This record gives sequence, C-alpha cells and structure tokens, in this order.
Amino acid sequence: MQEIRSILQVVLLREESASRELGAALWATLQEVELLYNTAELRAKFDRVYVAKTRPEFLKEPFVLPQATVNAGWTQLWSKSGQRRTYDTETLYSRTRQLLGERGRSDALMIVTDQEITPPPRWRYMIWGGSGNEIVISVAPTDPRYWGIQAEDSVRVLTIKHRIRSACCSVVGVELGLERCQNPRCFLYSSVDSVTTLDEMVCLGPEHKLPKLSGLGFESVEESESESRNLLVNFAKKVGLVKSASAKDVQEPRALGKSFESEASA
Repeated sequence: MQEIRSILQVVLLREESASRELGAALWATLQEVELLYNTAELRAKFDRVYVAKTRPEFLKEPFVLPQATVNAGWTQLWSKSGQRRTYDTETLYSRTRQLLGERGRSDALMIVTDQEITPPPRWRYMIWGGSGNEIVISVAPTDPRYWGIQAEDSVRVLTIKHRIRSACCSVVGVELGLERCQNPRCFLYSSVDSVTTLDEMVCLGPEHKLPKLSGLGFESVEESESESRNLLVNFAKKVGLVKSASAKDVQEPRALGKSFESEASA
C-alpha cells in the first residue's frame, strides 16, 4: 500500500426521497471510509461529489456539481432501454465520469447509488459490481424495506449506513492492495453472499498485518442505535478480536463533524 492512489467517491441518487432520507448518512459514510484508511498516514487521496437532481442543503461546492451541469446531463445519465428496472454498472460509471468531466479523472471511481444494479443471471440482486477500479454499490438491497421489513426510521438509516460503509471499506481495501480474507468480522471478508453478512463486518482484521489499522472499525447497528440522530459519530472504535482484549485496546468513538466543517453549508 505504498502508492498513493486517487479515489473519487460519488453519491449518485436518482430519487429525491432517497436524497432527503439517506443523503446525509451516505455522505458521512464516505467521510468515515476516508478517515479509516488514512488513519496515522496518507494511503489514498480521496475526493467526493454528491450528484442529485435537487442540491442537498448540507453541502456546497465543490462537493456538489453546478445545478446547470446536473440538469444538462440528468436524462442521459438515467436513460435505459426497455423496461429493465436495473442499471448496468459499466454504463452507469461511464456516464458518471462523462457528467463529472475533469473531476472524474481519478485512479479509481466508487459510486454509491439508490438504484438497483443488474445482477448476474439467476441472482436476485447484487450489492456491488463493476470491473477493476470502477465499482458501483447499490443502496437498494441494503434497505430493510427492500425485504419487506418495516424498521423505525432511525434504525433503517443506521442499518443502511452500516451496510454501505462495510461495502465501501471492502471495495477501497481491495483498491489499496489488500487481499480478501476468511475473517467474517473483517471488511475484507471474501464471502459476502447476503446483505446480513455486511452487518457482521465491523473492522479491519489482524490478518492484513497493518498494525496502525488492525482492529479499527465501526460499531454495529445495535451498538450505535443510541447515537442515531448524530450521523457523524461512531468513527474509530477499536474492536477486541480476542476475549483477552483489555480496556486500553478499546478506542471510544469520536465525533467527525468538525473534521469536515469545510464540506458543510455555512
């Protein structure tokens, strides 16, 4: 992990309801992924942008595109043939890079979208897909409502946030050269065969031999439910991977809000 890669994170939301209900949580998720992997040293240069039909109140340029740019490319971005309800990942990230112009010139592109992406044959859904350094992550199957589960709004948002964060940490870890592992609590766990698997992925495991990151992660939904009204909290908790872990091995969560004051509207 010596080469400093540039990673562009994009929140890409078609539905205004998704932007209104989940936008702030998804944006916080991308911030937390950056903080995790850049703990103690710079491992990647992150940039991020929020793309939605309506500009979110909690962000300002350069973290949102000019509205004229969004309006001009919006129809083409979401056009698809036939009656398919899903989007092809290659088409989606190609159109996103086109919409972003020079901003889209990064080593890696990671898109988080509210739309479903086209799964392989005989699969019901896909959490993320793509090729190489261009990945699209779908919020849709991480939503309890997708499965007919009517959770309280705060729990629903926390559940989606945790699952998307685990997926993002997995994708970014691979982009930075880490290998998949067999630790079901690790972000790099190789067998993500359902959204509930993401619930158990809470930290970076010791098998990756990165002492500065080992055990660093995020609370589960159950642990963080009491903080559900603060979407920029619960970063950087040391997770004890063995029963003998002592109190000094546990780092309490700290607020992220002040770390990103420049991204919030005045």
